Amino acid sequence: MDDDDFGSSPAPAPEVGGDEFDMPVSAPNDMGGANMGGMDMGGSNMGGMDMGGMDMGGMGGMGMSVAPAPAPPPMPMPPMGGMGGGFVAPMEMGAVAKWRVERDEKVAAKAAASREAEAAKLAEAKAALDNFYAERTSKIAKRAAENRTAEAAYAAERDSAMIANSWESVCKLVDLKEKAGAIKDTSRMRSLLTQLKHG
Repeated sequence: MDDDDFGSSPAPAPEVGGDEFDMPVSAPNDMGGANMGGMDMGGSNMGGMDMGGMDMGGMGGMGMSVAPAPAPPPMPMPPMGGMGGGFVAPMEMGAVAKWRVERDEKVAAKAAASREAEAAKLAEAKAALDNFYAERTSKIAKRAAENRTAEAAYAAERDSAMIANSWESVCKLVDLKEKAGAIKDTSRMRSLLTQLKHG
């Protein structure tokens, strides 16, 4: 290099990052569509992400927006307890409700028939009991009347016999017929009573 060209030689460019306390020198950023560290902020690709419509917090003032996050997938319906462990279709629910209605109707019909049969049995038993007591009362009254009639006839016959002949009444009170297998011989006493009756 010639000495004459020393004054006209270009000054050395400052070394970037030469000192750890020096601020790094960077090229001015063109926010309209320039490249920021390899990122095209105007609408190009940023690490595989399209920054054209995303709004990144504090970068909204720079003309950049972030696309909204996609909606989460719908949650599956939990199984209904007591219905087989799976989702029950409305048609199946209708069948279950119909079965319950038919079952309730059958149970109500059986209960009504049971009550009617019980009422019929109670009425039959009451009628039989009333008939039994009516027959019993009638029999007791009839027997009492017969006993009174027999007693009156016996008393009249007894009184008339005692007034007419005392021995005749005695013979009516005593059995003068011979009994088979008698231990004592009563033939003489029976013969004497017969003579007194006719004497």
